[in-house]
Amino acid sequence: MEAVYHYCRGAICGLGFYTFYVSRAWSYLSDEPSTCVNCHIMGSYYATWSHSSHSRNATCNDCHVPHENAAKKWFFKGMDGMRHAAVFMMRGEPQVIQAIDESAEVIMNNCVRCHT
Repeated sequence: MEAVYHYCRGAICGLGFYTFYVSRAWSYLSDEPSTCVNCHIMGSYYATWSHSSHSRNATCNDCHVPHENAAKKWFFKGMDGMRHAAVFMMRGEPQVIQAIDESAEVIMNNCVRCHT
């Protein structure tokens, strides 16, 4: 029975590491804008950003995560990322992406933060 327990634990760990690798999960810990293109529906949004004036001075996270403190930034980034992953895995992404209320508030606060 103990051997089965160790086998299952090893299989779960192996599957977790494989999923982490295949999904390029480590890339989401950075502020690199190309990470956003990991999701196929973000291509046109990334292209629009890369040809805009914002691409010279701002990354995606400069606008899309809060900057009041590090804890709030990482908590929001983690929760938003998990929501994005769930929507993507369930094939629930809409054709036209719109920010949810919490994200829209963060985006507006960051617009004001930079453009005052």
